[in-house]
Order: sequence, then C-alpha cells, then structure tokens
Amino acid sequence: MQVSRIILLTVALPALAAGSEPACPPCVLLDRMMSAASSQAEIAARLEALERIADSHAETIGADLEKQMGAPTGALSWYSPYTVRDYVLWRIGETGLPEAVDFLTKFEPHDLPAAKRALKNATLKTIPDPQKKIEFLTNTLLENRKRDADLEHWGVDQLCDLGASAALPEIRRSLKSILGGYGEEEEVRFCEARIEALSRDPDRVKALGMVFNSVLALDATADGMKLLKWATGQLFLIRTPEADAELERIASNLDAQAKAFPADPQLPELLRQAEYIRVIHPK
Repeated sequence: MQVSRIILLTVALPALAAGSEPACPPCVLLDRMMSAASSQAEIAARLEALERIADSHAETIGADLEKQMGAPTGALSWYSPYTVRDYVLWRIGETGLPEAVDFLTKFEPHDLPAAKRALKNATLKTIPDPQKKIEFLTNTLLENRKRDADLEHWGVDQLCDLGASAALPEIRRSLKSILGGYGEEEEVRFCEARIEALSRDPDRVKALGMVFNSVLALDATADGMKLLKWATGQLFLIRTPEADAELERIASNLDAQAKAFPADPQLPELLRQAEYIRVIHPK
C-alpha cells in the first residue's frame, strides 16, 4: 500500500504542488520531510541537509542528520544536484531563514537562475508587513519584465496568493508580457479566483477552507479542482493546528463526496487529492 501511495504522489505531486514550486517527481521524500518540520530546530536540520545536496555533498549526510529528519538511513545520500537542484534551492528559500539567504547569495544568478528565484523567495519570507511584501513583489515584476520571465511569473503567483487585488493591473501586464496572449486570460481568471477566495474571510485558514465548499457546491469543474488544489497547497504551508485541522476536514469530506457521488466525473481527482493530503500530511 505504501508503495502505491508513493507511486501516486510521484505522478500527482507536480500538479498538486503550490504555484511556483519546481516540479520534482524524485523529491517526494524530501517534500514529506519538509512538510513535517514543525520546530525551528527541525527546519534547521532539514536546511543543512538541503544545502549539502545543493552543494553536491549529499554523501556527507550521515545517519544522525537523517534521523533528525525522519528519513531512513542512507535515503538521502544518493540525491544528485543535477536532478533535484532547482527543487532543493526552492525549498531552501522556502525556509525564510537568514542562513538560507546567506547560502543562496553565494550563487551567481547567470550560472544558476533557480538560485536567483529562491533568493527572492527567501527575501520575501523575511518581510513581515503584508503591504511591504506587495511592494517588493510589484517591483520584482517591473525589474524583470522582458528580462526573466520565470522570476516575473513567480512574482505574479505570489501576488495572487497574497490576494493583492490592487496589483491586478500589473499582474495583467506581466502575464501579457510572459505569455504573449497564449493562455493569458486563463491565468488571469485563476489569479482573480484566488484573490476572490481570500477576500471571503480575513482569517486565511477559514478563507482557504471555504474554497472546498464552494468548489463542490458551485464549481466542481477542472477550474474548480485547480483552485481546490491551490487552496490545499496553501494550507500545507501555514503549518498551524488550525490549518492542520482544516486539511483533515477536507480529506474526510473528499472521501465522503466520492462515496456519495460515485459517478461524478471529478471522482478520480477527489480521491487523488484526499490521498495526497493523507500521505504528505499524516495524522
């Protein structure tokens, strides 16, 4: 059963992961370990392991560090930076720790663009004021327009995930610049849906939880499921008891929905989403 779950996640993880996180099918184990980190000490241990992988020294990750991370002995020593580096750098930036910023600063952006994006992400994590975050991200769009489409797209995703409705004009300009009219309106609609969802309640956990109810009641379509996957990913990132309880509620309700409506064309997606929650976020 566990093997089948890992296979499922290897296929599903890139599609279900949060917006700008690089797809990395071999990184299921790393994703589980990073999601399980709840204390600063646990995050620091995982940061050390990720830095060794990024520096091509995975073989120096000993049994003690693997034990701290909850990994089987020897499970991390085989990781090659050539297959997982973009993901690992991204995860380093996601910690938002000063040590992460220092580590990422040493990379030359022209040699490793992924490090530049991860550094921006790490810097964003250090900004406590929401309005300052929006200003930082808006400047990122302006600085990278027609220069770095990946970094500009990351800035768009972050603004949408913050519910920054006032930034929509710049978001539209960036998407037009990045996509050149191909798929632009679809991306705009997805951004607007995220902003609208977050506007329903000032409590982010409650607002994200409401996405599940609205998707199943009003919009159980491919677009609706995309929004639900996004909301689930956002809840994973919050890592509070309230967010954890909401994830458990969503997983249970997805199971119930699948049983109540076995002919629902979204049934496979519902079951995959419930399985994803339970594997990445075990009780």
